[in-house]
Amino acid sequence: MLTTLPVTATAGDGARDRQADVLAIGLPIASFALAGWKHDGDGMRAAAKSIGLTAVTTVGLNALIHKNTPNDDADDAFPSGHSAIAFSSATFLQRRYGWRAGLPAFAAAGTVGWLRVRTDDHDWTDVLGGAALGIAASMLFTQRWSETVAFTPWIAPDGGGLAVHARW
Repeated sequence: MLTTLPVTATAGDGARDRQADVLAIGLPIASFALAGWKHDGDGMRAAAKSIGLTAVTTVGLNALIHKNTPNDDADDAFPSGHSAIAFSSATFLQRRYGWRAGLPAFAAAGTVGWLRVRTDDHDWTDVLGGAALGIAASMLFTQRWSETVAFTPWIAPDGGGLAVHARW
């Protein structure tokens, strides 16, 4: 008797995995790139702290909480690291630079979560846990950036100071 097993993966799942990877890596890159483009050193540090805390906490929780992924590939499903990093980056972009940067970032982060569920790498609990972790980390370290006032420290051979640049 020949028995066949149902296959849950489709040819598109590999592509969806890659899409989730690209978005989850692309959002932190976008965070640092935008802060760099705006010459926002404080923003770079806030992004590093936010994303760094998210990554370290995610790895720690994955080691402590043994929850299987829906596809039974691993026992480190909670929280979703892809979602945590994506939502940390999106929250950083929104809080630091406003909804013009935040809205597309949150759309991309939501897509990451959806893709992780769609490919059976996580369930919605894992994704929501990762999103909550990432949002909390960025809320902790990120303040609004003002383009109208900027403070720039300077050092010269004969002294130094703090320059205040204002635009109105």
